[in-house]
Amino acid sequence: MATGLRRKSLVCPVAAAPGARQVGASALELALVLPLFILLLLGAIHYGVLFTLQQSLTLAAEEGARASVAVSPATPNYQAAVCARANQAVQRFLQWLPTDWAGRITTNCTLNMADDPVTVRVQVRYPNYSGMPPVPALQGIHLPMLPAMETLPPLPQMIGAEALVQL
Repeated sequence: MATGLRRKSLVCPVAAAPGARQVGASALELALVLPLFILLLLGAIHYGVLFTLQQSLTLAAEEGARASVAVSPATPNYQAAVCARANQAVQRFLQWLPTDWAGRITTNCTLNMADDPVTVRVQVRYPNYSGMPPVPALQGIHLPMLPAMETLPPLPQMIGAEALVQL
């Protein structure tokens, strides 16, 4: 037998180590999936806040209109008393909001004595919602798979609610 000859292995050294070709694959998968997951999470937070605020404005308008019914027509300065009662009910219902959010909300009350029956309309609005959202949005995101948007997620310009009650 020849002592200087070595027999070559038919097994490739890379294939011999299990998982050796997978180095960095998990980092690449994370780099691809994490931004999409973060965008999905951010969208869920934004729209959760948006829907909660919209529902709160709707209920506040309804409560304001409902409270205006309790004012007696014999009250002096009836129109001002009705609207003051409605505005107080709206403010009381929205007091759970942080002060900077509540400071942006506007309330409008109109009493229409010309209608038969008399109606009270209570409007509650959060103007410029997309310009000053409660949760900051990502500005100027341009992804190749999405159309160009000013903010991500896209937000409505204004949210609001209106309630009408007949007296």
